[in-house]
Amino acid sequence: MHVKEVGARFDHITLDSQIWMRCAPRSSMPGHLLLCAVRLLEANGDVALGTQAVTAWSLRRAFFRDGQDIARHEVLLDLAKQQQLPVDKVRQYLADGSAHAALCEDLELAKAQGIQASPTLVFNEGRQRLSGNVGYRIMEANIRELLEAAPGQLSWC
Repeated sequence: MHVKEVGARFDHITLDSQIWMRCAPRSSMPGHLLLCAVRLLEANGDVALGTQAVTAWSLRRAFFRDGQDIARHEVLLDLAKQQQLPVDKVRQYLADGSAHAALCEDLELAKAQGIQASPTLVFNEGRQRLSGNVGYRIMEANIRELLEAAPGQLSWC
């Protein structure tokens, strides 16, 4: 299976032996809603900055390593409890539409920026774009060029 072959290349991850066979979430949107709720918690100072990134990694581990159905509401709330997030506030953001509004804003921004693949890095006010499986040296060259270029000069990337 392709996912297992790709995963085997990375020492820092472990994949569930039954990945995509025992559990195939119907959507990734519920997980994105959780991450939007956590972003709102960060913005309001209810959790530390960086909590969304930690939660995203936990969400990935829940599916890829532990084989959990991350489309299920109860799985996401359990994950929030494990992350010691204020679960009542997470529930509030999910129930009152705040997380949904944030996700819609994300989707609109992606559409406006023409993002069609994940990951996509957009640089230089949208004039440069790296999409998909791009090596870190290419990313580094683009970032270095932007940082080192004199103001008003053309970018070589």
